[in-house]
Amino acid sequence: MSSFTCLPSAITVGNYYNRSTYTDVSGTLRTFNHAPGQISVNSSLGPNRNNFLKPDISSAGDIMFGTGRLATLASAINSNPSKVSSDSLHWRNGGTSMASPTVAGMVALYLQMCPKANNNQIKSDLIASAKKDQFTGLQPNFTFGNGKADGFQYLKRRVFYPLIPVSNPIFCQGDSSILTIAPSFSSYQWNTSPIDSTNSITVHQGGNYYAWVENQFGCSVTSEIASLIFYRTPQQPIIQQNALTLTINDVGSYQWFQNQSSIPWAENPSHIALSSGDYYCEYTDVFGCSTNSDTVTIIVTSLEEISTQSFNIQPNPSRGLITINLSADQHANKIEVLNPQGKLVWLKIIQESRQQFELDLSLLSKGFYFMRVSTSNNQILRKIILE
Repeated sequence: MSSFTCLPSAITVGNYYNRSTYTDVSGTLRTFNHAPGQISVNSSLGPNRNNFLKPDISSAGDIMFGTGRLATLASAINSNPSKVSSDSLHWRNGGTSMASPTVAGMVALYLQMCPKANNNQIKSDLIASAKKDQFTGLQPNFTFGNGKADGFQYLKRRVFYPLIPVSNPIFCQGDSSILTIAPSFSSYQWNTSPIDSTNSITVHQGGNYYAWVENQFGCSVTSEIASLIFYRTPQQPIIQQNALTLTINDVGSYQWFQNQSSIPWAENPSHIALSSGDYYCEYTDVFGCSTNSDTVTIIVTSLEEISTQSFNIQPNPSRGLITINLSADQHANKIEVLNPQGKLVWLKIIQESRQQFELDLSLLSKGFYFMRVSTSNNQILRKIILE
């Protein structure tokens, strides 16, 4: 080991055979009495004069081909064809003078990715990524050092994957989304205009968002891409009115309101107005974007809301068995059950005059319905809930 290799900061490279055969420019197969990967007889062995581990690492160096001076190649083709490759453009050489530049090239690529890396990081990652095989033996040793340099694994040690967690990439016009790089790093450059250099940005429109991220060692990568979609607000739906039945014809989901208050269970395209008031529907399209319909004013004159003393339903909510009690002055001739869309789903015609009726609605699906009791002079409408 020469004197400069005593420096702890110096990376000393051992040399092993790159190949055992090749075909030269004359077409002659050249063979050597060694195995590819075996330490070269020309490789300097350790330790250094202070008995420290040297070499630090080893690399392919003997029987290597590289570009050569054209005049030298032309001369060698005639005088020493064994030194020239079959394509006549590469020159054979060998030794630690070849092994060292291969590691220097790895370090150059490493610094291109991580320009702020210091000597300790460069060397420690090189050693940590070294590979072992049947030739290297137990590591470390004074022949191969810490093993054979592996350029791919060396660079891979400083590859990181900044994430942009997005729970739901679909938004509506007027919404906003906060995109955050995780975990945190030293610097950021988002692909926005103007460029944002914070770890979080707020976006209001669809697109593909990502950032160039740099860590503390200056290693830079591109984050994952967050693809966001912003859908337009749907057009305002128009309520279609048929007597007391209000209907929205657009496909989506619905929530009906009366006098600015949401109506429980009123989540269908149609709704029967039970009492006077201003009605509208909050409509949500298939993309999850919402808007309110126009407002319709309903004045209920044909339905009589009577007191619980004159018209009583028990129990309500019910599991299906319901008892109706009418006051003595009420004489029912028909009992109907309507679904939320106003469709008749159950009917009982009453022939006799009595004030109590026991109904079995257990075959109907769970949910809410309207019960309409017709008397000789009016109709009584009540909401019932089946559990």
